[in-house]
Amino acid sequence: MENKAFHKASVLFNRASTAPTIVEAVQFHGIRITKNDALVKEIVELYRSSTLDELVHNSHLAAKHLQEVGLMESVVPLIDTAPSTNGYIVNFVVKEPKALNLGVKAGISTNGDADMSLNGGRQSLFGRGEAVNSSYTYTVKGDHSFNLSFTKPRLGWQKYSNISASLFRAISYLPWNHSNCEENAVVLGYNGQIMKNILHQIKFNALWRTLRATDDAAFSVREHAGHIMKFSVENAVGFDNRDRPILATRGILGVLSFFLGKFSFIFNSTSRIVGSTLTYCS
Repeated sequence: MENKAFHKASVLFNRASTAPTIVEAVQFHGIRITKNDALVKEIVELYRSSTLDELVHNSHLAAKHLQEVGLMESVVPLIDTAPSTNGYIVNFVVKEPKALNLGVKAGISTNGDADMSLNGGRQSLFGRGEAVNSSYTYTVKGDHSFNLSFTKPRLGWQKYSNISASLFRAISYLPWNHSNCEENAVVLGYNGQIMKNILHQIKFNALWRTLRATDDAAFSVREHAGHIMKFSVENAVGFDNRDRPILATRGILGVLSFFLGKFSFIFNSTSRIVGSTLTYCS
């Protein structure tokens, strides 16, 4: 394959809608850790391509989706002819995600508070697009927090859904009421699509908070010291037909959110974003 010359898809696309096509094989070049069953789920639709135009289009969609679900860092699809009549072989030249991503960030706010964060993560941990990320933040005041999150995508042809879980722990001093606060939280979530343009998200939040009053705390603060558990459920349904998520030139994004908290706390919200092309007249 190294000695062959390949041309851009624009040379053929929309010009070969009647050319019959039979996909004989799909090959990946550069695979180390990605599991075979994950790859099969992502490219099975290519074998249903009946024309060359359809094969070019589906190969582009497959390459894009492999990156978006986190299986690959970069993907280049190459379509080659096969010895048989109307036969083609689809090659994907891929680069898998890095073994480990590490980062350090330091910052200072306008009121003089400084903090430092350590971040680490791994993409496609078990070879099926799973992502693990963690962060630790420490401030000059002595506050610190830790976060660990895990995301697993649902693999398949053009499927955009995932499940996630996050653990959070924060210990901080609250100067306004002279107390120490410790928070431990668990967040479970699901993101998916009901239909092509209809999005759905649901989250379950659980928080365990401990408030410890210091010797300088007022009595009104002391009476609220101790442990408390809070639970909440967030559900959101959205409609999105924008041409792109950032600076859209056309389309509509609408989101309806429902929040149910402990003690029968209910909150609803709606938001709409409309994009359109402006016409300038001289």
